[in-house]
Amino acid sequence: RFTWLLIEGAGGLLSPIGENVDSRDLIAALRATPIIVGRNQLGVINQLRLTLAALPAAARAKATLVLMSPAQPDASTRTNAALLGEYFIGERIFCLPWLGQPIDWAGAAKNRRLQNLLGRIVKTPG
Repeated sequence: RFTWLLIEGAGGLLSPIGENVDSRDLIAALRATPIIVGRNQLGVINQLRLTLAALPAAARAKATLVLMSPAQPDASTRTNAALLGEYFIGERIFCLPWLGQPIDWAGAAKNRRLQNLLGRIVKTPG
């Protein structure tokens, strides 16, 4: 028994993860709360809206969006979160800063700003 179980998908919501099963099927079967992550650059709004549209309604209703800032921001990086807020609940859209390459996980874990942000993204179930 676990309070939390994090399952990371790769390749997108509809990428196969087994024979005749994809991440969307797994989310539905587990009644999971999806955290959808996208690179905060040009094209991410389309990517996230398509992913949200493909989710089952129950999963979409509790989904969270996370924009990962790239090392080299483009013109859309500053405005993507606000524009997404026109299509999705703004309180469930989060922007994570560029953490550097390679990521210093120990240092990131001690970063108060990042701790606060992650605490808001991952809420206690119930």
